[in-house]
Amino acid sequence: MPGVPLTSLLIVEYAAEPVAPGLFRKLSMFKIGPSVFATTCVHDTQWLVKYGKNGIATPELYADELRITRDNPFRPAVEAAFDLARIEYGRADFGLIGGRVQLYEINTNPTINLPTEHPSPYRIESQKILRDNLFAALRAIDTPDP
Repeated sequence: MPGVPLTSLLIVEYAAEPVAPGLFRKLSMFKIGPSVFATTCVHDTQWLVKYGKNGIATPELYADELRITRDNPFRPAVEAAFDLARIEYGRADFGLIGGRVQLYEINTNPTINLPTEHPSPYRIESQKILRDNLFAALRAIDTPDP
């Protein structure tokens, strides 16, 4: 854009890689104070994964989601992005390209959805881990009422 200083521009590239043929996944992590933890995944048949489609994830994908919410393997990369942006509360959405984290956005006013029912026992366990992590993080930053 003519007349716009380069320091005012932000160039964004979206990269997507299917997790299975014709199936894409959005991963997310919350940061609440010092806590950084994984949330459940969203799956869709298109590269732009926002809300997902019911019934398309396989049991293997739900098992992998459980591993992600339990082991939090992407914490170092995502936590570095939160730290760089100086964000203490939010949700980072990302995908994996060649096994590496590709961060899409950090939402500082995220929607928190805590369903308790799902046909997959793996997803039920992932949701329990998410709730436990969320409530523990909120308790950790709670201050006494004067």
